[in-house]
Amino acid sequence: MLVFALRKVFRALLTVMLLVTFTFFILRLTGDPATSMVGLDVPPEAREAFRVKWGLDRPLWTQYLIYLEQLAQGDFGRSFVGARPAWDVVAERLPKTLSLMGATTLVTLLIGIPLGVIAAVRRGTWVDRLAIGVSVAGLSLPNFVVGILLILLFGVGLMWLPTTGSDTAWHFILPVVTMATSEAAVFARFARSAMLDVLNQPYMRTAAAKGRDRASAVVWHALPNAAIPLVTVVALYLGRLIVGAVVTENVFAWPGVGSLLVLSVEHRDLAVVQTIVILVGITMVAANLTVDIAYRWLDPRTARREGAG
Repeated sequence: MLVFALRKVFRALLTVMLLVTFTFFILRLTGDPATSMVGLDVPPEAREAFRVKWGLDRPLWTQYLIYLEQLAQGDFGRSFVGARPAWDVVAERLPKTLSLMGATTLVTLLIGIPLGVIAAVRRGTWVDRLAIGVSVAGLSLPNFVVGILLILLFGVGLMWLPTTGSDTAWHFILPVVTMATSEAAVFARFARSAMLDVLNQPYMRTAAAKGRDRASAVVWHALPNAAIPLVTVVALYLGRLIVGAVVTENVFAWPGVGSLLVLSVEHRDLAVVQTIVILVGITMVAANLTVDIAYRWLDPRTARREGAG
């Protein structure tokens, strides 16, 4: 187990390093930040002064090595806008995004897993078909389409809910529903599939033969075993959640990291974009690492299969 964990940690660190390198060079090869920040209607000397001020006149590899040295010291660089530390710019937006993702996760789990479990237990009935239909619809509609439809219905048409901002609990409803629609559908499908596999296992028939009623057998025997495959969905879910947050925040003008990313890309604010991409990348890598180790611990059969292979 220790060797397995160390191998996974090494791969995770290598992945983060590749992400940092890829992000650095791609951002600088796609355009000149001086043109975006200073503009084309100024003398060339002004743009050159901007490049000199921010070290953009140096060779690309020199800039890269300097950036790595700064990262090693916990310095993510400074934003072109206001010359503030990039981490501070991102950190002040982070609570809004985390609160939105947290609320979405709660709604997703409360809807998605029960829906999948009920569909599996009622397999072949109208309940199962309805659950599958809802899941397919949730997966088929992109977040921005759902968001716009909700705005038109509940914001513009009925005028029940606010459509922009994040000041009150009411502001959470439409963005959370927008994001949870597709995420709950994913969990419902995975939960249904996992439950169907578990319900056909011999120990479920043994529990029934011993006189245990179906409801308690599902709760005490099926659910714990079905939860193991669901662990693998967490990393996938986190990635979808982050992408969904970027789209949803811009649809509802939510002042989080997602809307900051789009604004920073538009202004070519390199340090801020790099900080956000690295933060997201580390989060994804850490989630995958945790899932791999947790799955190995929860299901020792994977270790035996690897040993046999």
